[in-house]
Amino acid sequence: MRPPRGLALRLARRRLAAHPARALALTVGLGLAGSLPLGAAVAPAAVADRGARALAHLPLLVGPPGGDADLVLAALRLHSPAPPALPASAADALRALPRVEVLPLHLGHEAGGAPVVGVIPEHFAALKLRAAQGRLPAVLGEAVVGADLARARALGPGDLLRADAGTVHDPARASRFGLQVVGVLAPTGTAADGAAFIDLKTAWLLDGHLHGHAEAADPDAAADPLGDEDLLTLRQVDDTNRAAFHAHGAPGALPVHLLLLRPADPAARDIALGELQLDPTRLAVRPADVLARLVAALIDLRPLLLTLGAAVLLGAAGLTAVVARLQAEAMSADDALLDELGAPPAFGARVRAWELLLLTTAATALAAAVVAAAWWTVG
Repeated sequence: MRPPRGLALRLARRRLAAHPARALALTVGLGLAGSLPLGAAVAPAAVADRGARALAHLPLLVGPPGGDADLVLAALRLHSPAPPALPASAADALRALPRVEVLPLHLGHEAGGAPVVGVIPEHFAALKLRAAQGRLPAVLGEAVVGADLARARALGPGDLLRADAGTVHDPARASRFGLQVVGVLAPTGTAADGAAFIDLKTAWLLDGHLHGHAEAADPDAAADPLGDEDLLTLRQVDDTNRAAFHAHGAPGALPVHLLLLRPADPAARDIALGELQLDPTRLAVRPADVLARLVAALIDLRPLLLTLGAAVLLGAAGLTAVVARLQAEAMSADDALLDELGAPPAFGARVRAWELLLLTTAATALAAAVVAAAWWTVG
């Protein structure tokens, strides 16, 4: 008698369900082993695609001498640790270059792990960042948050975002400073979605280069971080105390960490690069060149990674074959029962083939999920 259609698949599923620990161990082992060659195969194309989109707004970067990859990563991720600082006057000097827009960035501050980035007002239009709710920051103490950050923290216009604030005299003696959220940015698919943006003066305030003092009765005040017992340092800016904040030091000497240069055309870019190469105190980077170098390195490593991955995968497959053989011997009583019920001679083998196919499918899905999760975490 011919078995009903789909019976072999149903029996295979029941056999796997009867031994969940064994099925899970085989799936995880094969999936993790397969993730290495799969990741090596897709990494170069994925890096090139995502990097090209992320770097579209970064024609040139200028920072302190050091690693060019570090500058590019800082500009892409907007996260701590920040590169060594440049004086704000460096941006003014570069604005003398013909047909080049200069956008300084201040990095290094966070709000509960989210980057807090100091920018100038022109930054938003240049990088096509627009407010989906509320408006962009206009005065000291205001912030606009990215779409992901707003969703994760349930933030909107009128809410308060507490940022970490240290002092230039003792960064270890930090406090929490309240930033007034005035808007939420539209999603961009970049690191801006998880960041908050403030103006440069507010970033310098968080550094401790600007501060304001209040009377002891002021509810928005805390002990002065510089140790002056006669003064209280304001922890939040609003319309009633904004005028109380003042700067320490010349504005041109205050820090920025990156300069984004946006030349109007290739000729302006080449002129800017030529001028910057003559300055040993600045490092000019073309992020597209760094990306190309990274992709080339991944392509060079791919044969090695594929070989290692294939070796690991073959080892895992061999282990799976041994387990499958032991399982077949353990299921000999089931095969005998199938024979007694009149199943075709190859029916038991079909059931075991379905088991292997189900395990392989689950392992492949797990490998793809591991590669996707790793790429999402790194990116």
